[in-house]
Amino acid sequence: MLSGESIENTLRAWCKGIKIGKILIHRDGYNGKQLIYEKLPNDISERQVLLLDPVLATGNSANRAIQLLIEKGFPESQFTFLNLISAPEGIQCVCKKFPSLKTVT
Repeated sequence: MLSGESIENTLRAWCKGIKIGKILIHRDGYNGKQLIYEKLPNDISERQVLLLDPVLATGNSANRAIQLLIEKGFPESQFTFLNLISAPEGIQCVCKKFPSLKTVT
């Protein structure tokens, strides 16, 4: 989840027993460094994944989260990126870097 906690309760009500992992990407001031926290289910590579980000702005944080999932052995074709509000530049940024990714906004 990228700030997906705002959607988490609804998701839990809709999908009983779902396992939820968390990814936190935070820019440290203006130097461009990102501090990353992630806690994912151990069997994530065997699951379908919904990556939740309520607001997609530039796409940079989303790209980092997607790259993290890929580094964990999860193919981009096996997860879906969900947003409630998306800026055109964010969609272009994510789709350009990850053309096989399913995105729902």
